[in-house]
Amino acid sequence: MLSLPGEQFIEWGGAQRWWRTAAQPGAVRDAAARAGGHATLIKGGHRSGVFAPLSPVLMRAHQGLKQAFDPARIFNPGRLYQGL
Repeated sequence: MLSLPGEQFIEWGGAQRWWRTAAQPGAVRDAAARAGGHATLIKGGHRSGVFAPLSPVLMRAHQGLKQAFDPARIFNPGRLYQGL
């Protein structure tokens, strides 16, 4: 059970939770990580940090893919992660 303020809707037999909360994105991600999951911001005022931060290894993989498929860096720069 996650201890976050707000309303939740559980679907997929408890495998996915939607949460409406005033909690900061970092607090939500920390709570999800403690429960063995992750969190993605779907809608809200925060536009940076929508996705959970990547480990250095995964960030290098993302950078390599970006370089391979978008060397001119014209497709949605910074959309998923800052610097990509």
